[in-house]
Amino acid sequence: VNSKNYSGSPVMLSHQAMRWQIEHYLAEEASALHDAVWIPLGPKVSEALAYLARRGVLSESRILDGLPPPSGANAERIALFLGRK
Repeated sequence: VNSKNYSGSPVMLSHQAMRWQIEHYLAEEASALHDAVWIPLGPKVSEALAYLARRGVLSESRILDGLPPPSGANAERIALFLGRK
């Protein structure tokens, strides 16, 4: 976005080009991988997968949501998640 890495803005589902990619490319991949378990690493990816689940493209039971993204900014949350704190 504006020659920078995507950092969550604009919201994927509210941006026409990004939503189109979710509805076509990601949906096609999800359909091909119907037995896959999806692990969204971050809230924006969770929103995209939940959107596809609402549309019936993939099963909500195959989305393992709630894991913190592997980022240095989340070091404390990851330590809590792993029981180190």
